[in-house]
Amino acid sequence: KEYESKHKTTLCVSVNQFLEEVLDAIRTGANTEFRKKYHQADVLLIDGLQYISGKEASQKELFNIVDRRLLENKQVVFSGEHSLGRIHDLGMELRACLSGGLCIEIQTPDLDAKTKIISEKLKNNGIEWPMDACRYVALNTSSGIKQIEGEINKILAFRELF
Repeated sequence: KEYESKHKTTLCVSVNQFLEEVLDAIRTGANTEFRKKYHQADVLLIDGLQYISGKEASQKELFNIVDRRLLENKQVVFSGEHSLGRIHDLGMELRACLSGGLCIEIQTPDLDAKTKIISEKLKNNGIEWPMDACRYVALNTSSGIKQIEGEINKILAFRELF
């Protein structure tokens, strides 16, 4: 997806989309257009960094894109399910390049935080639930925000059905 504000453009892609585009560019010979797309945006956001593990050619292409963007003082933001140190089969060049930036590991929210998140998200969707019910859902979600979002989506779907 590409977003544009008054002053900056942002390109948001998953690593899987990036990998598909790398392969398409190689297969069709559209390398110039591919690189242009990833160099044009002011901010590049890539989600799912862990999925590039072991894909040497794609890592090299990603390194070249990130390196050039950094030289041009453009922003690059990566997100993933694992911290950089826990991603295996990541090339030394790319790892070194990414390590030079700000790396933050966001922990899974604790029970109270999950309860509040669930309550607020439901309120934002017009549902007032007792905190005990929100806490019950929070107790039954073991991982982070994506699972919480999934549980909220189930609640909203049930509301529509019944």
